[in-house]
Formats: sequence, structure tokens, C-alpha cells
Amino acid sequence: MALQYEKTSVYSAPLFIGAQFDKNFVFSEGVIQPYARFAFSHELSSKREMDASFVSAPGYVFRTQGGEPQRNSFDMNVGFKMTSITNLSIFGQYYGKYASSSSSDQGGSIGLELNW
Repeated sequence: MALQYEKTSVYSAPLFIGAQFDKNFVFSEGVIQPYARFAFSHELSSKREMDASFVSAPGYVFRTQGGEPQRNSFDMNVGFKMTSITNLSIFGQYYGKYASSSSSDQGGSIGLELNW
């Protein structure tokens, strides 16, 4: 049994309020730039509906509910960038999104950057 979905658009309208802290520490060998961002996020649009029907029974449309986004969450992003006088930089960051329903999204990245 195959399903056919109608064309649909899903909109997201998040509202953020937060703060960012950053500082540059200059040394003779380079610069270290740590930062931290914290925000409260509220999703204004939670509609995730779409219409579907079975290919073998056209005309019998039913509505499905998509995954509902978290209405309120706490967002955090902390990281650093360390630049040396040799045009070589190292950077890293951690980001997380924590919701009231004990679900969370987390990730991080590290990298190396060379400028010439």
C-alpha cells in the first residue's frame, strides 16, 4: 500500500531572548577568543499537519500530524577560537538545546583553520 501526500508547507516561528558573552585575550603568540551564548526559545508555530491518501483509494484523504516541536527550550552555545601568529587557528564549540520534556539536542565541533 502506497501513500500519496499533498503538497504542504511547514512554518517555524521561534522567538529568542538571550545573552552573549565574549572576550579577546591577546598574547604575544596569538589571540584566544572564548564565547558563550544562552537563550530562552519559544516556538510560536506548532502546526505540523499534512493531508495523505492511499494511492489505491484516491479521494479518501486523511490528515496526519507531524512531529510537534518543543514549545519552550533553553539554548546554549559555548566555544573558542585560538589564532596564532603563524596564521593557524584552532576552534571548537558545543551547542545544546534543552526542552522541558527532558529531551535535548546536543552536538559539537572542532576544527583547524589555515590562512595564507
